[in-house]
Amino acid sequence: MFGRLTKSTFLWLIVGLFLVDCAIKYGKPLRYMEMGGYIPADQNPLADKFDALKSEAKNTQVLLVGSSLPMCAAACADYRNGNISLPTVGYDLFTYPKAKYFESVLKDMVGKDLPVFNYSGNGCMVSDSYIVIEQAYKHGMKPKVVVLALAPRDFIDNLACATEKTSYYDFFEKLEKSKAKFDLATFNAEETFNKTLADVWYYYKLKPDYHNLFSLGVSGALQRSTDLYSATHRNPLQTEFTQVRLAAWGPPKLADITGDEEKKKKDLKVYDTSYNPIDTKRFGREREYLFKTLAFCRQHDILPIVVNMPRTKRNQAILPAWFQQDYMKALTDASAEYGCPFYDLNTDPNFTESDFRDSVHLNGDGGLKVFNVLTAKLSKDDQFLTQVDDKKQLSLK
Repeated sequence: MFGRLTKSTFLWLIVGLFLVDCAIKYGKPLRYMEMGGYIPADQNPLADKFDALKSEAKNTQVLLVGSSLPMCAAACADYRNGNISLPTVGYDLFTYPKAKYFESVLKDMVGKDLPVFNYSGNGCMVSDSYIVIEQAYKHGMKPKVVVLALAPRDFIDNLACATEKTSYYDFFEKLEKSKAKFDLATFNAEETFNKTLADVWYYYKLKPDYHNLFSLGVSGALQRSTDLYSATHRNPLQTEFTQVRLAAWGPPKLADITGDEEKKKKDLKVYDTSYNPIDTKRFGREREYLFKTLAFCRQHDILPIVVNMPRTKRNQAILPAWFQQDYMKALTDASAEYGCPFYDLNTDPNFTESDFRDSVHLNGDGGLKVFNVLTAKLSKDDQFLTQVDDKKQLSLK
């Protein structure tokens, strides 16, 4: 009987498909491909962090959210403290979901574990932080504390997609649709078939990504465009749009160093474009989301802590004085309205130019300093100490 099974072509076909599917699902080969500007699902840091979030949801006591400023601070501090290998500007840094050094100083302060989950990410706006907190709560994460680490760019980035049109909203919208319950009123046989097949066959779920991989590969080899739009709008010899390359994330660039002068000047030009001209309408929308975020936390017995992240003086000088006043007023007004702690680390004299790898992102020394300073402030905050004390839980509704 066993001998007959081993000679079955159909059986070996099934085994082969299973092994290939496992390799695609767990090896994630598309993570290492550059596909003419196309970003496949395997290169989405939000998805990686969400997978980690689901596994850590029940244990998390502190949720850290914000942009690449807290993201870099957490990763670089953990490297400098010996918790992880050297962080680089690339996929490993973008997907790092921990803040072990922050956990360790919190434990030293309160005498017990307060597991921290780090869902801060590149380009995150205030509205994105809101949906992260909302979705984390919806998927089982009930933290006692949310640390909302902010900076001016989170309110006014001219390079970002419109509010509620960002990659964060796109990711969670697709997630909601993929988990939609079966409804006879909206039954669609084709959609049901596709969803079922994608659930049991990972390759089918990523079929569009692999279709693009093969199309771009052939296009690059033949130096032909993949579609009519590309043929009429792009030169097929422009290989950045037609070829498939390895190492999508490029050569590693060290994140845990003090940047040189040329690098900092280049970074300042990028931030000048992000900041100016000030988009007052976008600022108003993101300001609304700050209030909405604090309201959501209070409604669900979560203590929000608002932190103004440190930046170099040269970066601050790009912003007009009137906006800096409006920005600080938004942080202080929101914190006061919802009675939550607010810490302005940007005015803290502990931070110097050597703590930054460019004009805003902290290196290892700066990362350690951020969490040391923040924890020192929290150690004197009765509201925080009460919130994390199981015996003195204060209702924050």
